[in-house]
Amino acid sequence: MKSLNLQDVGRRLRVAIFLLILLPFLIIPSITTSADEESPEFICLVENIYFESKGESLRGKIAVGVVTLNRLKDPRYPKTICEVVKQGPVRESWKTRQDPTLSADQRQYNPVRHRCQFSWWCDGYKERIKYDENWIDSVKAAKSALSGRYDDLVDGATHYHAVYVTPEWANRLRFIVQIDNHRFYEYPKTIKVANLF
Repeated sequence: MKSLNLQDVGRRLRVAIFLLILLPFLIIPSITTSADEESPEFICLVENIYFESKGESLRGKIAVGVVTLNRLKDPRYPKTICEVVKQGPVRESWKTRQDPTLSADQRQYNPVRHRCQFSWWCDGYKERIKYDENWIDSVKAAKSALSGRYDDLVDGATHYHAVYVTPEWANRLRFIVQIDNHRFYEYPKTIKVANLF
């Protein structure tokens, strides 16, 4: 009988851990969603939940997902999940701005730092995803938010902020609920998006 060396044991342990992480996806029943789980739209929603609500409960993550989707229903916001997540002013990269021979579709545009709707998108940091429990919970939260079963969790909220900050817009919106470390607000239909910020 062949004995195992430490490298084989380590390799088998990594495979076992990977399978344990993957297991919830294999046994959780599939939820019918409006975005295919492999589509860019679904990934945008999962990333937004992941970066906006790390360390929050599953309920808190679902709430962030529902807010993202509530914006899709509001005519003042873009009409795709990715456009909602990445909404904010952009400017052309200095790299492409220097080259007058580039066509419009070859030019690169970057979000203006700290001016996006969701702070992680333009905070200036390179976003790194760890495929850990937070990621798995973010996937579950995205599925749950898309299922429509949690639409009343934040009662139509289109905005939220962390409890440790007080944005100037917060006093112009109707407070709805606090879930974990986020406060959720309803956006009055009479205010234009541009007037809020």
